[in-house]
Amino acid sequence: MEIDNKKVLTLKDQAGQSMPPNLKVDLNIPIKTVFKLLAIALLVYALIALTPIIVTIFVATMVAVTLHPLILQLESRRFPSWVGLSIVVCGIFLSLALIFTMILPPLIEQGTLLMNNMPELKQSVLTHIPQSGPLHEMATSALSELAKTDASKIVTPLVSFGQIAIGGFAELFLIFIFTIYLLADGPRALRWVLDFFSVEKHDKLKETASETSKVISAYVAGQLITCLICGAYTLTVLSILHVPAALMLATIAAVFDILPVLGFFLAAVPAVILGLTISPLTGVLVVALYILYHALENYILIPKIYGNRLRLSDLVVLTSLIAAGTLGGIIGAIVILPLVASYPIIERIWLVDYLGKGVVKKHHESTPGRDESKTFPGPDQSTAPSLN
Repeated sequence: MEIDNKKVLTLKDQAGQSMPPNLKVDLNIPIKTVFKLLAIALLVYALIALTPIIVTIFVATMVAVTLHPLILQLESRRFPSWVGLSIVVCGIFLSLALIFTMILPPLIEQGTLLMNNMPELKQSVLTHIPQSGPLHEMATSALSELAKTDASKIVTPLVSFGQIAIGGFAELFLIFIFTIYLLADGPRALRWVLDFFSVEKHDKLKETASETSKVISAYVAGQLITCLICGAYTLTVLSILHVPAALMLATIAAVFDILPVLGFFLAAVPAVILGLTISPLTGVLVVALYILYHALENYILIPKIYGNRLRLSDLVVLTSLIAAGTLGGIIGAIVILPLVASYPIIERIWLVDYLGKGVVKKHHESTPGRDESKTFPGPDQSTAPSLN
């Protein structure tokens, strides 16, 4: 390919100057920018390294926010604050002592006995289902994998709060300590942090903390109630049907009840398998009774307990659980729901200037369980969302 030198010279003349033969570009980065990048990298590394302690503090904060109204009620009855704190702390300590002395030992005993008798269990299940077909293959595969699992590895996580087990008693104790400190000094620490912000942001942060604390408190208290009801119901029906390891299955159902949608399937599978060891009819009854409770909880208990709090669509719940479970395990799946439920509060307080009042109003009215007849608060009205 030949280059027309005349055209090149003409272009150079039109440009007014010739292009330099060797073009060099100097890239100067201010030392201040370098330090900022290093600081951000160090902060990200610190957050990753401190993730366990951050999760512990977050769980303790959820517990403290839930228990703080009890202390305020005691103070309103002219009890000193230290008396209210002492009563709440003693209640937490007695609850932990009850779990670790009266409930946990029989759970581990049942789980260990069940795993040690896995060959007999497998044979008993397979004799009560069709000897061919997909059901037989699924049951054989599931029981074979279960038989390869060490009892301590499967029982311990299921009977604990999240991933905290006997070996993680120190972590549970740490949550207990953080909860006490937050109950005793949390409000003052919050005021100290808010003083670092401007007056406008100070008011927004204070309102956000107040409203989200109501959501978190409603979530933890409501979830505790539904888990206890689920455990009691499961223990009763499985005991009546004489299903083996009823206490262990009831505990699994109570723990997995924390996870909406997914928890039902995770809790029902082992109960159905053990029900089949009795008879096919027992297995069918277990399925029917689990479905019955799931329907009662979703359509009667949860609306009564939560009211309009945390009324999220199933799609939002399922997506949030999968994403949080993938990133943070079972603890992530547990703590994500109150955070997602707090989004309308954050949207109303912090994002209304960007999204517009019309968008926020539509989101407010279309929230599942929200009374759409209520008007969206205007500039001269209280901005606190209705929680009842």
